[in-house]
Order: sequence, then C-alpha cells, then structure tokens
Amino acid sequence: MLSKINFFSVFKKSFFISLIFGFGFSFFAIFNFITPGKEIFLVYKLKSSFSFFSIYIPQDIYITLEGLGAWIRFGLRVFNFATLSMIIVHSVELTKFFSSLKFIGIPDFIILIFILCLKYIVILSYVIEETYMARKSRVIITSMRSERQWLVSKIAFIFIKAMERYEDIFDAMIARGFRGKVIMEKQKLPLMNEWIFLLFCFMFYILI
Repeated sequence: MLSKINFFSVFKKSFFISLIFGFGFSFFAIFNFITPGKEIFLVYKLKSSFSFFSIYIPQDIYITLEGLGAWIRFGLRVFNFATLSMIIVHSVELTKFFSSLKFIGIPDFIILIFILCLKYIVILSYVIEETYMARKSRVIITSMRSERQWLVSKIAFIFIKAMERYEDIFDAMIARGFRGKVIMEKQKLPLMNEWIFLLFCFMFYILI
C-alpha cells in the first residue's frame, strides 16, 4: 500500500518465481530419504533399499512432518524475497537504487556489472525480437521446429556479436580514461518523512 503499486501484478510474478525456484526445486525435501522424521503419508514401497550416489533410498518412501515443514518454509522464504525484490524494482528508480548501493559501500565494479547487465539484457531482447519479427514478415513459416532452431541459432549469433562489440566499447572507454569508478548523480538529503519512516522501520526491526 505504501509503494502504491499494483499488488496483484507483483503477487503473480513473485508467486510464479517462488513456485519454480522455491517449492519446485525443494520438493524432494518432503520425503524421508532427504529429511528424516515422523511419517505422514506412505507414497511408495520398494522391493528393497538401495543407494543412489551418496543418497540412501529406503524401502518405504513416505512424506515426513519435518520435511513438509522445511519445504513450506523454504518456499515462503523465496516468495518473501521475490516479493520484496519486485516491490523494489517497481517502486524505486534504478539511478536511486544504484546510488543507495554506492552509499552503503558496495564496490564500484559490482555496481558497474549490475548496470551493464541490465542494459545488455534489454538491448539483447529488443534485437532478438526485431530480428524475429523481420524474418516473420518475409518468410512463410514452415514448422515450429525449424522456427525454434533458427531462433536459437540467431540468439547465439547475436550474443557473440554483442559480446565482441561490448569488448570493443570497453577498450575504447579504457583508452579515453575510464578507470572503473562509477560516478552517480548527487542525491539530495533525505526528507523529514523519510527519516521518520526509516526510524519506524528500525524500531520495528528491533521489536521483531
């Protein structure tokens, strides 16, 4: 509510991320061969136990109470982190965000990597989209398989060319005096309401 952004839009994006990277990747933690504990539900009964690499697979495979709790906690932590990241992206300008990273002492080369990565991803996406639309307007589509193969090959080609161009640009920056120092626009001092909100967040954090 304080950020004044669309809650449902942020919720959908963060829920999709947590569903894949949180609940999806840690799904097998609910079983007893990953997290031993109290049995809740018997899933499958094997003929005999065996070892898969360094993991011991027992004869009875069931869901444990401890594993279910760990799975839910991990998924909710990923959901909280994804939601907070989405709120920051939607409510804070990138220049102010990078200025705040510099203010708290993050090294310049890390900030520079973040800035160049964001710019590179956006430019690469636009180039790939325009290339695909240009082909689509000139070529009759034969099959989805051939279209996917063409798209993957062009993505790799554009990526290689973009990497070569970025290296040339970086060499030109070095030749013109760039020494890896990021200079941000000077930010104004925080307002009174921002100091009050920061104090409230600090007190709330101490209370928790």
